[in-house]
Amino acid sequence: MLEKEEGVHEFQLELIGKREVARDTFELSFFKPEGFWYKAGQSMKLHSPKTGERKTMSFVSAPRDEVLRFAMRMRDSEFKKAVCGVEEGTIFTLDGPRGKFVLDESDDSPLVFIAGGIGSTPLLSMIRDLHYKGDRQSVILFYSNREEGDIAFRSELEELQKESKHLRIIYTLTKENELPEDWKGEKGYINGKMIEKYVDLLLFPRFYVAGPPVMVEAMDELLQRMGIEEESIHLRRFPGYGRAL
Repeated sequence: MLEKEEGVHEFQLELIGKREVARDTFELSFFKPEGFWYKAGQSMKLHSPKTGERKTMSFVSAPRDEVLRFAMRMRDSEFKKAVCGVEEGTIFTLDGPRGKFVLDESDDSPLVFIAGGIGSTPLLSMIRDLHYKGDRQSVILFYSNREEGDIAFRSELEELQKESKHLRIIYTLTKENELPEDWKGEKGYINGKMIEKYVDLLLFPRFYVAGPPVMVEAMDELLQRMGIEEESIHLRRFPGYGRAL
């Protein structure tokens, strides 16, 4: 372990698992170093063992989990091809933890999570962490994807929803001309009408938005137009995912 800037360390970690969690979306699992701790919503920088290039990856796992889990959606990127092409047992360099996209543990306000595509990863980490802590806060997750096959960690999310009294997940698909015949979720882009259908704004919820930069900026503008105070809006942009969701 090499110490870097304050609170950030470098680790050599073994890849112990790789699986597809949605179309062209892969989860990578690593041994958790003894004594390692982070906050739900934070991230690590992962170094490609082939090219040395670094990319920021949000935790999917919660701090209490026994392994570290991350996920990436494949694009035409040499980094992602190199990372997802390695075998289990490969040693990766990761440094962190990093980031301020975390929950305020002193605030018990209702929570509204808005995710686009792979932006669900830090929010899933938060949901898992809240579940471990007793699930006392109300959480509504709006999760937008183009098609049903793009929904990452769907079975895990639905299991958490089944076990929780306070979690509700709202899926929406934006490719409206190709909706499955049995689709029961929402359709189209997340908008004010959709949010107000499920969220009581009079309870002053806190909003956490994660996804492609274009989507995050649009949600920020929308929420401020709806009268949500800026300090109640928390944003996490995932660069490299420019396609609208």
